[in-house]
Amino acid sequence: MSDFRFLLTFFLVTFLTSCNTNKTEPVGSNSMSINAINNTDTLSKHIKPFNASLPTIGLLMYNGVLQSEVIATSDVFAKPTEDGKQLFNVVTIAESESPITTEEGMHFLPDYTFNNCPKLTALFVPSAYDMYTQVHNQKIIAFIRDKNKETHYTVSNCAGAQLIGESGIANGHKIVTWIGGGTQLQKDYPNLKVQNDSLVTFIKDGKFLSSNGNLASYISALELLEIMTSPKHRKFVESYLYLDRLQDWKNNNYLSISIRCCTFVIQGTCKAYLQQLMRDKKNIFAIVGSASSNSANQKLVEKIADLSSKNFNLTIYNSLKSLPHFDPDLSIGNVPKEIVEFRQNIESADGIIICTPEYVFSMPSGLKNALEWCIATTIFSNKPCELITASASGEKGHEMLQLIMKTVMANYTDKTSLLIQGIKGKFDREGKLIDTEVKNKLENFIDAFTKLINENDTKSLI
Repeated sequence: MSDFRFLLTFFLVTFLTSCNTNKTEPVGSNSMSINAINNTDTLSKHIKPFNASLPTIGLLMYNGVLQSEVIATSDVFAKPTEDGKQLFNVVTIAESESPITTEEGMHFLPDYTFNNCPKLTALFVPSAYDMYTQVHNQKIIAFIRDKNKETHYTVSNCAGAQLIGESGIANGHKIVTWIGGGTQLQKDYPNLKVQNDSLVTFIKDGKFLSSNGNLASYISALELLEIMTSPKHRKFVESYLYLDRLQDWKNNNYLSISIRCCTFVIQGTCKAYLQQLMRDKKNIFAIVGSASSNSANQKLVEKIADLSSKNFNLTIYNSLKSLPHFDPDLSIGNVPKEIVEFRQNIESADGIIICTPEYVFSMPSGLKNALEWCIATTIFSNKPCELITASASGEKGHEMLQLIMKTVMANYTDKTSLLIQGIKGKFDREGKLIDTEVKNKLENFIDAFTKLINENDTKSLI
């Protein structure tokens, strides 16, 4: 509900007040020469040089684009750190060098074209009121497909989801579009998992993020900013943009009444949606901590997958040894592709299972390495987790696992934390679980985990 309140507040401020947002400058190889600018112009001191060592955020543009969806992203990612350090390159891209005319009538000069666009870390795909021309422009579709091969994130706002659907890059992933456009989007692109746009403002599924667009584009930008930097920097940017002032302004009586009324209506609608959520299978990402390819922990997770097949779609990850050694200098910027994918699997899952042995009174180095890559992120924050240590003894290793998961603010309880001692004697030679007591514990464990996930879904909506 916090995103909804922020959006409603921001909409009312925008409606009641006006601000000159004409801050775009024609920069880069396609721009006018700085020498041709009048000597009294201050443009040169605002130009941010392209730094190839920084992540690059690309903003796709075309004629008729909604300028708020371009400005929102640049507003968020162009802000420096508290000490003035530039964190990103933010560039605009169009099919040609010609100026782009927005829906609102402003003219933006792109930094790059499809032919000379630099390597992108994230691509933002905006919308227009009439998407027919863009959806049938094969150059735009080909550009989105091509850039998706290199980006860590692809973001669509509003009807930009149609371009994502046409490109086919997000088939099988969740996506949301403008309010009222979801039904048609699902018909046009049945391989997308289109979310209920009357209830969902923003969604992230793996590398793909999407929002209802317009001012909700600030939400998708801020969410990705936090993923790529930290909650602290996001809070700083929100303060930089005076969003804290908007939060204070909501104390206005008329606005408070509007927020309370809309909250009441949406909460009523959410009850049916929550019931549907609880009926749906949950996507679970299960991490096997053992380095052995045929370990007892692998067999245990496979048994959990079998016992929970009615509740969970369970993906087993047993490739910790393929992850690079932790490097704090690469934890935020220039993150290795393997780590980006690993983090995305965690973030897009409804819940996480970690099943690990104990090595030398501790956890395996491969598992500790993987968790270290996640410390600088918020992907585990409030994420429902099952923690299993299955080993000869396991007490010390289990204590360490619990301590680390508490540090990353994972959501687990005593009922979703399990120590199984003497694990090798629980299976026969064919890998079949023969210990009835352990089987009963796993069944209770799965029930507790399902309940924890459903409770988390409820809290996220109300």
